[in-house]
Amino acid sequence: MSRFKRAPYRNRRILDAAKGETCVRCGANDETVVAAHYSGMGAHRLGKGMGQKADDHCVAWLCIACHQEMDSYSEGNGDARAAEFLMLILETQRRLLDRGILK
Repeated sequence: MSRFKRAPYRNRRILDAAKGETCVRCGANDETVVAAHYSGMGAHRLGKGMGQKADDHCVAWLCIACHQEMDSYSEGNGDARAAEFLMLILETQRRLLDRGILK
């Protein structure tokens, strides 16, 4: 058993909070923003597995266009993409903290 194997963290409030928000990547406010789960380098350390999304606290609020771009790896899956996605997650966590959803 991997030392990272554990039950994924799930929190419906975090996922639902994306509704009506603006995209943390491009600023779109077009009602398509959702909680996009991290995928990329090191994602297995954040709950991701085969057929398993990363933990619910590892999400970025992205519009459909940004979500598709991040999920498609259109510019590869290297350090730059991972760093950008992780920064978007931190921005989302800041918003969740401001709204009292994360403590």
